[in-house]
Amino acid sequence: MRLPFLQVPRAAFAQARTLARLLKVPESHGYGLFVALHSWALEMAPEGDLSGRIDDAAPAVLLAAALDWTGNEEMLLDALIRTKMVERDASGMHRVAGLNAPFQADTYDVRVRLKTPEERALAEAEFARRHEVSRQRDMEARMHRDEVKRAASRVYFVQQEGADGLVKIGMTTRPVEVRLKEIQASHSCLLAVRASAPGGRRQESDLHWRFASLRVSGEWFRPGTGLMTYVALVASRGVL
Repeated sequence: MRLPFLQVPRAAFAQARTLARLLKVPESHGYGLFVALHSWALEMAPEGDLSGRIDDAAPAVLLAAALDWTGNEEMLLDALIRTKMVERDASGMHRVAGLNAPFQADTYDVRVRLKTPEERALAEAEFARRHEVSRQRDMEARMHRDEVKRAASRVYFVQQEGADGLVKIGMTTRPVEVRLKEIQASHSCLLAVRASAPGGRRQESDLHWRFASLRVSGEWFRPGTGLMTYVALVASRGVL
């Protein structure tokens, strides 16, 4: 693949050349991978952080998919780290380096490497194709991730200790027990899950509206008779 972009940062030339050597690909492909990496990261991971992307895929798998790399995935990740295009911190987290200035001043014209109009047209078409494939893949991954979250989401009712304890009506996409521990960490009184059932933001909002007369603050409500009767019904039936 030849690089369709007019300019690449001067400092990136050494990185791209080294990357091409490590991956045993043409030098122009090294430039293309540099541009593709930054183009993808600026859209999909603008802070550079690669954690939590595409169903928590391993960094090597994620980057190979993003760059349309069909070779060894670990080899690609190792080469990106060795060229400092990707950084790995002490905790093992990965991030794309140098996102703030991939195409700024102090650049070389790279298009001189594409000697004919036909070469340029083919290169631009190929880069556009790869970019569209990557965009479609990321869009599908986001949709899949959202579907998984919706399927796993639950509305829960957590009550403070005692019969008169306030009741929190909330929603989570994680196990309710995990959410309970998070809430408990900021409360001195003991909390307990009274009921939970499949549901999302809309159901949570409907319940907040339904029991608005009992609201004390935010998602916390007084344990009125109507609310506690409903909570007991949800606990017994498992549905809202």
